[in-house]
Order: sequence, then structure tokens, then C-alpha cells
Amino acid sequence: ILRAWGRGVFRIVNARVNVRGPMPIAPFILVSNHLSFFDVIVYARLLGCVFVSMAEVGQWPLVGTLARGLNTVFIDRAKRRDVARVNALIAGVVTRGHGVLLFPESTTSYGDTVLPFHGALLQPAVAMRMPVHYAAISYATPTGEDSAEHAICWVDDTSFAVQAFRILRLKRFEAFVTFGESSIAAQHRKVMAEALHAAVAELRGT
Repeated sequence: ILRAWGRGVFRIVNARVNVRGPMPIAPFILVSNHLSFFDVIVYARLLGCVFVSMAEVGQWPLVGTLARGLNTVFIDRAKRRDVARVNALIAGVVTRGHGVLLFPESTTSYGDTVLPFHGALLQPAVAMRMPVHYAAISYATPTGEDSAEHAICWVDDTSFAVQAFRILRLKRFEAFVTFGESSIAAQHRKVMAEALHAAVAELRGT
């Protein structure tokens, strides 16, 4: 369902995705840099995985309903204790044989740099001794169109409706996803977060 939804959205907005590197095979935990709500659509099309998202998304019209129906794991970032509940859910998803995608920057950016990774949600990987896969995502728009930084990257407290309208105004655009050639394991989530950050930053630089 997720992959079909992603393909449908790509047709509507006339987008194309370019993939480099080996995509992970479920069960997996994958981390990526985060630029836009459209990242979720890209990875949904490619992997059909379970996403971890901020709790506010669950309350959005239409998008929230879709996210809840597709088993999105919501985290209340205002409550530190919610991390333990979410980590238990992540472990359960992986144990059932599915893939999970995390955005450990915990916010979006223009993509000129990869923000520091938070390691709290990597604890299930540490506890399960499960190496974590990584990927980098970026976008490009044609000459004469609005820039990807403005039209696609979702920053500066821009409303969802405004950002969605900017994307719909584009005649076409491209998404680029590069998957790491290997996965990363560590015995402590902070060490793992730092290693994954360095790996994603290196991919983003290419």
C-alpha cells in the first residue's frame, strides 16, 4: 500500500527518483537526513517501511489519517519518557520482520549540512545488536523553476499547505537517494549516532 501510494503521488507531482547503492532488505533500521515531508513519500515508494514521526503529524487533516492507517509510530517530543515507549514499538516492528526509517536530525534543513544526530531512538538497534543502514536524500529542480531549497525543503515554520502548494507548482523535479554500501553497528547509541552522522554526511557530500 505504501509503495502504491508513493508511486501515485510521484505521478501527480511529475517527480522522478534516482537511486544509488543497495536498498536494505527487511527487517532493517534505516536512518537518513531530513529535508521535507516529501522524504516520507520518496522512501515509502522505495521501501514501504514504517516511519517514526512527531506526534503532531497524526493530527493533520488527511495526512494524519493516512499516517495512522499505515502504522506510523508517533513520538511526543515534549515528553522525554515517551522515548522508551517508542523504542519498544520500533523493536516490535523489526521483530515482526518489517523495516523502520528514522530521521535522527529530528527536524528538517536546507540540506547544505547534515544536522547532529540524536541517538535516543537507536537504542533498539544497540539492544538487538542490529547494524543500522543509512542513506542520504536530496532534490533538484529544472532551470527556470523554483529552487529545491525553497520549493521542497520544509523549514522556517512554513505551513504544510504552503509547502505542498510550492511543490505542486513545480512542473517536475527529481529526488536523489544514495544508500550506504554497508551498515553500522556499535555498542552505545551515542557512538552509533556519531558514526551514522559521519556516514550520511559523506554520502550527502557526493
